[in-house]
Amino acid sequence: MADFIVLELPAVIERFATGFDDLPEITDGTPSGRMLIAPGCSAYVVYGVLLDDGAIEIVGISIDP
Repeated sequence: MADFIVLELPAVIERFATGFDDLPEITDGTPSGRMLIAPGCSAYVVYGVLLDDGAIEIVGISIDP
């Protein structure tokens, strides 16, 4: 399972970098926190936060085996 997520991380990072504003908010009304929900063999959610300097920090991953 962990190997699958490691293989997907470059695509996840790219999606956060290029489409952050299009991702759903972690909490409604808080646009600085977004999540990427990815279905598949094992669904997972990756959480990211937009920092003051414009960088996006990945802050968590939830995996549903």
